[in-house]
Amino acid sequence: MKFSKNLLFAFLLVFLPAIAFAGGKKSGIQSKDISFSAPIQVGTQQLKAGDYRVQWNGTADNTEVAFVQNGKEVASVPARLVQSSNQSNASFETNTTTNVPTLQRVYVKNGVLEFDGLPNAKSPSSTPSEPTGSQ
Repeated sequence: MKFSKNLLFAFLLVFLPAIAFAGGKKSGIQSKDISFSAPIQVGTQQLKAGDYRVQWNGTADNTEVAFVQNGKEVASVPARLVQSSNQSNASFETNTTTNVPTLQRVYVKNGVLEFDGLPNAKSPSSTPSEPTGSQ
């Protein structure tokens, strides 16, 4: 009986921190809710109009952004996370030079998610959108 208690104690001592650490990795995921009133191009994928949770985990040039709708990931694209104080009232910014607007930036707390291949400066054809979600 004493042996089994010691074994259980040893098991808990070894595996509980590992389980806690594995669960802690998810805490690095950040998110923001946004809403698109029309279809929008994100990278090579087109999203339908609707409500999405934008989730990202990464820093600087190594950020993967997922678009989640109704609990299901519907798109995943690379982005740059530019750390800055968010002075914009916009929630996101699009390029409207094509038939389907292309998502360029999502403004988040303390930064901006810029999508692949975008210049740092705002283009004249960019259209900011008013905030529609929480951070």
